[in-house]
Order: sequence, then structure tokens, then C-alpha cells
Amino acid sequence: MLDGIENDIYVQVYLDGEMPIPLKRLKRSVKEMLDEFRIASGRRIDYEFINPADTKDARKREANTRHFITKDSIRSIFRQAMRREAKVRR
Repeated sequence: MLDGIENDIYVQVYLDGEMPIPLKRLKRSVKEMLDEFRIASGRRIDYEFINPADTKDARKREANTRHFITKDSIRSIFRQAMRREAKVRR
């Protein structure tokens, strides 16, 4: 499926900067998956990791944080990462 991509795809992943260990593991997993997608697509997929808190403007940083924290998918991903971390610790 990925080898049939006709246009380049650029993915911005807002998962960089200081974060708990479960999210660091998630970042590593996402990076590995995107690297595999890049290879399978004939290098038509590119990506970057962005730190949403990496701005000197406090209002913009707070708005970015609020935006991503309120997303249900981010909360769900974080919960899943925390559950996996709890299982590893047992």
C-alpha cells in the first residue's frame, strides 16, 4: 500500500522535549514506525518531532499545551503508555 503513494507526505509529531519515560518509549515506537513507513514508501514519507512547549512566548506555549492536553487521543495514548509502564514495573 505505501509503495503506491504518489505524493510526498510530511508528518509533524508533537512528541518531543521533556516528558515521562512512557512517552519517551512512545516517541521511540512512533519513530521506528515512521522509519518503516518511509522505507516502504520509497522515501515519500518524511517527518519531524516537535516540542510543543519550545517557544519563548509563554502565552503560545500555554495555548499549545492546552490544545494537546484536551485532545482525547493524546489522553488515551498517555493512559495506554502509563498502563504499559505499570506492567513493566511489576
